Amino acid sequence: ELGIETAHVPVGPMGVTAEAVTGMVDALDELPRPMLGYCRSGMRSTKTYEQAVDRYFRANYDHHFDAKGVLNISKR
Repeated sequence: ELGIETAHVPVGPMGVTAEAVTGMVDALDELPRPMLGYCRSGMRSTKTYEQAVDRYFRANYDHHFDAKGVLNISKR
């Protein structure tokens, strides 16, 4: 036991799927930090992470800009 937890989030050559984003959201929710997402070029892991963070953020936080343009964020 090395104390390393893993999650397999497959993304094929055709691009990021809804299932991959869901898998990444689940990993973000369940696994300890720091995390490493890996693919050979870095493109698929980056795109999957960006979409997962967007979905996770929208699902778990309320956000709005105030009159001065400041972003206010609060956890739901």
